[in-house]
Amino acid sequence: MTSAVGGQGGPRAATGTPITFIGGIGPALYWPVLDFGTLDARIVVADYRARETLLRYKANVLGAVQEVDQAISGYNAEQSRLNSLSRARSAALEAVKLSSARYERGLTDYLNVLDAERQQFELEAQYVISRRMAGVQLVALYKALGGGWEYYQAVPPIRTPEPAIAAAARESNRLRPISPDPGLSQAQP
Repeated sequence: MTSAVGGQGGPRAATGTPITFIGGIGPALYWPVLDFGTLDARIVVADYRARETLLRYKANVLGAVQEVDQAISGYNAEQSRLNSLSRARSAALEAVKLSSARYERGLTDYLNVLDAERQQFELEAQYVISRRMAGVQLVALYKALGGGWEYYQAVPPIRTPEPAIAAAARESNRLRPISPDPGLSQAQP
């Protein structure tokens, strides 16, 4: 939509106004005939920007998937190591019991008991380190998945469905206007 306002000078009219005002309002049409490829260049630039955004999005998604995959494999590896160390710890405890029993019966010297205890303590230390690393890997997994949820968070109560007739009756009772007390509506003398 375009408009124009202007003035035109001429002989004085009977009203005494030396200038005549003129104007016009109407639709406008713009068609760039000689744009010399500007419009085509803008389309190409917009296409390249769209492709760049798509590639950036794909790279972000692939990076996130890779991060989750690494976190899952790290957590699984640490859990496997923890299970192996747990079994080794139980075996080392049994070895300490057996070497202590053999020492008490006089079948071996105390050096075997000390060696079994040393191995047990080393496995205990590795087990503690592995438990800490399993916790770190679990936090990394939560972080890679986005985090922000906990199993202990309360779920909002879910209303039990009721028959349509009962729901309609309840709603109509709730929406019914409260009638005034008949004793209050009488005028007092």
